[in-house]
Amino acid sequence: MKKHVEAKPSNHVKTKFDKMWTNNNTESTNNRLKVKIDWQPKATDQLVENLHDHVKVQMVDLRRSLYSSGKFIIIPKYVHVKESRLVRDAKSADQKLKAFQNFLKVGLSKEKRPVISSDGVYAVSKEP
Repeated sequence: MKKHVEAKPSNHVKTKFDKMWTNNNTESTNNRLKVKIDWQPKATDQLVENLHDHVKVQMVDLRRSLYSSGKFIIIPKYVHVKESRLVRDAKSADQKLKAFQNFLKVGLSKEKRPVISSDGVYAVSKEP
């Protein structure tokens, strides 16, 4: 699975607590999903919806890292893509989306850059 996800958040950001993914993070995510379904067995489509919602929240946090907000900070190698909140607030929605798409592509070779959907919600590897 790991080789098919090109623009992994860990390639660009780290937590403000200078930790990467640990078992505690996994347990925390598991707990959040269980709380969301009220600890009851649910259908597969509901699991997929819950996972989708969880990933959307993570993407919001990833976007916020561009402006030094949220729980992630950009690693020093990619700090040049960072912007102030004033610059961000002055941008249109399209400009903000373009900045985020460029952020996801930073550091990837042209062949490995993901194809990003026109609405900016999904990024898919070019590899089959």
